[in-house]
Amino acid sequence: MADSKQGDIKTLSEPTKDFNNIAADPKNMQDLTQYVKNLLLVQALLQQMQDKFQTMSDQIIARNILLFTDLMTQAGIEEVEK
Repeated sequence: MADSKQGDIKTLSEPTKDFNNIAADPKNMQDLTQYVKNLLLVQALLQQMQDKFQTMSDQIIARNILLFTDLMTQAGIEEVEK
């Protein structure tokens, strides 16, 4: 990312008064398309990370519940009915 041009990033992040001029310029359209593709890639990676963390969290909670249940059983405490 060190070789990215600051000017390119700036033109994509600043609002423009005349979107048609940007859309008519193939280079700007390519830059915009690449920018959107990168955003979608980052979004997909973040979603994968969130899914993995959720899975790990669910596994930890399930293990803690099993551990707690085993400790209660070993202590001779029966499950309380609700």
